[in-house]
Order: sequence, then structure tokens, then C-alpha cells
Amino acid sequence: MVLALGEFEFKALNFDNLERSLEYNIQSQNRLNNHNALFASSKESEKIKIQGKTLPLKGDRNTYLDKLENMAKEQKSYILTGANGKYYGKFVILALNENRSAFVDGSGFVAQSFGMDLERDFDE
Repeated sequence: MVLALGEFEFKALNFDNLERSLEYNIQSQNRLNNHNALFASSKESEKIKIQGKTLPLKGDRNTYLDKLENMAKEQKSYILTGANGKYYGKFVILALNENRSAFVDGSGFVAQSFGMDLERDFDE
């Protein structure tokens, strides 16, 4: 396991990358005969994108993403932790994308890639 979102564990074989972005919502206000005034319009936000793949013929089966899809449908926050014990916070699933490829007659697809968009829920 390299990462866990709630009860769902991402295995190293299925995990490709994690992209984390922080936004601080700094706005600019024009002023006459002066430099722009910079100010924070709200507190920071944090988003994470996860990309990975499944290999149904290597034991993942064609249902690997079903649990994540059901979690997303619940529209609630889940704790995100790394294998090293790092606590990232509570995150909600904004989007789940999948791409199926390499189809075989009688057994469905044999390769699948996926992407997830998460946003931190600061109401912990």
C-alpha cells in the first residue's frame, strides 16, 4: 500500500502519480497612481490529483474502481494517509475518470487507467 483514502488502499502496482496543488487566493486591487494592493480573499485550498492503472488479469478484476465509485457517490470526506504514516487531511472525491483498453472477447477489458480529483475538506 502506498496511499489510503478511507478504507480504500492504493497498491504500488496500481499507483502512478500524485499531484498536489495549493492555492492561496491572493487577489489584486488596482489603485490610482500607486502599486496594486494584494490581499487574501479567502483561506487557502488544497487539491490532489491521483493517477493510476489496474490490471484485471493480474488480480485486480474488472471491479477495482467500484469501491471508489461508491465512496464518491456518498459525497463525504475521507481521511487520506500515506504508507509512511503522513496524514494529508480529509478529502472529498470531486471526480473519478476511467479509461478502459485492450479488450478480449469473452472477458472484457484487460487494461484500465484512472484519475481522481480530490479537494481538502477543512471542516475536520
